[in-house]
Amino acid sequence: MIATVIQAGALIFLIVQVRIMHLEWKRANKANMAIHERTKKQSTLEHAGELWAEARYELESKFGSEVIASDEAENIFKDKELKANVDKLLGTLEHIAAGVNTGIYDADILYRMCATSVINNFTKFKA
Repeated sequence: MIATVIQAGALIFLIVQVRIMHLEWKRANKANMAIHERTKKQSTLEHAGELWAEARYELESKFGSEVIASDEAENIFKDKELKANVDKLLGTLEHIAAGVNTGIYDADILYRMCATSVINNFTKFKA
């Protein structure tokens, strides 16, 4: 009888310990996810923002901010240096998009940071 009481007490103790460990694991996991999200946002601001700013500066310094007409677009593709600048922009956008798709960059932060600029450049180079 005493052995049964001791076993029941040990079982209750183990159940309580497992429950406590589970709650601790959930808290730690939640904290780790918060750290991960913050790091992802910071990475987006620092790295993707810098990539886009450099590409945007090069484009705007070479092509201005006006929409590129069809005949002007043909001239860009004929000029190796100008085409390389456009290709660099597209490569930068592709790099950033891959970062968003794989979860390295935060899509919301990126959208807030440069959506208008990306749309404007799309419109500018649509031809």
